[in-house]
Amino acid sequence: MPSKTSPVVKVYRLVMIDSSDSLRPPGFDLMILLIATLGAVLASIQPIVEAHVAVRIILDPTLFATAIFLALRSSAGITSLVQSGVINTYMSYPLSRLGVAVGLFLSRVLIPAASLLLVPLIVAGVILWPTISRGLDNYALMYVAYLIQALLYGSMFTVIAVVSRSPGTASVASIAVYFTYNVLSLIFSVLGSSMGVSLLVDIGDAMGFNYMVYRSLLGEHVLLWQLAMVPILTTILIASILTYFTRRFEPV
Repeated sequence: MPSKTSPVVKVYRLVMIDSSDSLRPPGFDLMILLIATLGAVLASIQPIVEAHVAVRIILDPTLFATAIFLALRSSAGITSLVQSGVINTYMSYPLSRLGVAVGLFLSRVLIPAASLLLVPLIVAGVILWPTISRGLDNYALMYVAYLIQALLYGSMFTVIAVVSRSPGTASVASIAVYFTYNVLSLIFSVLGSSMGVSLLVDIGDAMGFNYMVYRSLLGEHVLLWQLAMVPILTTILIASILTYFTRRFEPV
């Protein structure tokens, strides 16, 4: 009889299998420990009176560490699946190509990013609970903002991975794209300010979704398109990954 297991359960099982590689110790465990300690230290030494301010202080360095982890472990890990032939095993499961693509994105990008960003906030939340409890909604909103920014990086790295199929190339190119993206943000802001072109400044600012949300919580005027730019770009990249993997990707 044909299997009656739902596609969601099948994707979940694939995520659990692949996560044993993408989140395997000791690398991921050490990263979690380092970031948790960082969150505790920053929460202890900074005079924080607002929940959203606490998130920015704690997650600014954490976002950098998360991006590097995604570039080295997730992006290169996807290409290793191709080179080792493991991807063929995944694609032989009674699961559609779309299901495999979704499972890989969850295990290689979303779960690691969500975990690495959440751990220091939990630690800081315990230490600063009287402050955090007064702005718990903003605390959660800022976490989502940083997660979306991390997913943008992870999506870019995944595109590089499925196209390059080389672990070395994928990791180096992913790191290069990360720094290029952030340097371009600074260049747009500096050029816009020096040339008096406000649009360039607005574009440079909008490239950091987490900062746009932070500024809006401070009461500053933020344009709607600035808030929408990174989420839309992330959605386009994820859709492109799923479409490419479903229609054009070949493991050999």
